[in-house]
Amino acid sequence: MLTSNATGGEFLERRNEALDGLRGYAALAVAVFHTVLGIDPALIARVQEQDYSSLAGVYDRLNWVVLRTFNGSVAVAIFFTLSGAVLFDSLRRVNGSPVKLSAVFLLRRFLRIYPALIVCLAVMTGAFVMFGIPVSMEGFIANALLHSFPINGATWTLAVEMLAAPAILVAFAGYLLGRETGLLLAGIAIALFLNIKGLAMGPIKVFWPYFLIGMLIPTRIGGAVARIMPRHSGWIIMIVLLYFSGPTTEKVCCGLLIASLYHGSSGALGDVLQRPEAVFLGRISYSFYLYNVMFLEIICSHLRGTAQATAFPLETGLVMSVVVIVLTIPVAYASMKWIEEPFNRLGRAARGTVAGAARGNALV
Repeated sequence: MLTSNATGGEFLERRNEALDGLRGYAALAVAVFHTVLGIDPALIARVQEQDYSSLAGVYDRLNWVVLRTFNGSVAVAIFFTLSGAVLFDSLRRVNGSPVKLSAVFLLRRFLRIYPALIVCLAVMTGAFVMFGIPVSMEGFIANALLHSFPINGATWTLAVEMLAAPAILVAFAGYLLGRETGLLLAGIAIALFLNIKGLAMGPIKVFWPYFLIGMLIPTRIGGAVARIMPRHSGWIIMIVLLYFSGPTTEKVCCGLLIASLYHGSSGALGDVLQRPEAVFLGRISYSFYLYNVMFLEIICSHLRGTAQATAFPLETGLVMSVVVIVLTIPVAYASMKWIEEPFNRLGRAARGTVAGAARGNALV
């Protein structure tokens, strides 16, 4: 019978605060990134999607540097890789039959994602009505079902997370059958399935490799990679990831970065990410990710096209991103305490036999 049993010294019992810090700062980066682009959406085509060498003028190059420094696309890649690592680790801690393990895992994913999402959409709908931003019941339902995202555009990543959950279970079954080789073969088979021509799977087929790389991090492969990495290479990896990576390099760098943090070989970068303020941001990162959109949409809808924003879009976006962050943090904390934590406790109660607390969380 296929069972998962958390025995031996394969992983530590202690929560990994460096992973918390990483996802906390990644959530902040998303807020800055989207606020700057919300003030001047033309930056997407004119700057964000261009190579630095092709840009004309100091101002556009400065915009490029800022958008790369607070790279929302890289932050999402980090979130998905973290999800793969943490969810795989969580599955290894559950004892029981495949049916029980799968049911509890999917229930916990639902309880982790949906309660906070639904409350956020309700709050955003009310706020948008107050500030004259068009909303509809059809849009609310579509967003709640993660079919389309007219109220909170950032929630497209949650659709990917929900679709990834059953794929992670299949890949984990491969691990139970054949350890790392089984995990790799199952992960590749899932990737091939998702890319079948005519199968409309959406973004999950693009982002599944990040989840698979994340799942490899807690294994012997991830441990071996972390051991051969120079201890203070985390900063170099981060620089390459933000400023020089393409699609393949991004996947590799996400894996290397998170492997070094997971296995405690990240040196000074890990120390920075374990500071109390970083860990706090990590704890509230899911609700922060949800609610920052409400504030930036309200602010950007009123500033976009004004003389100030047109003349100084980057400066306006950076200043307003600070406002967005300051306004979002208390709301995110309240959501974490009163919505996330109660439903997480319910999910843990459903889990039953567990060998220890997970070593940090992904975005969700």
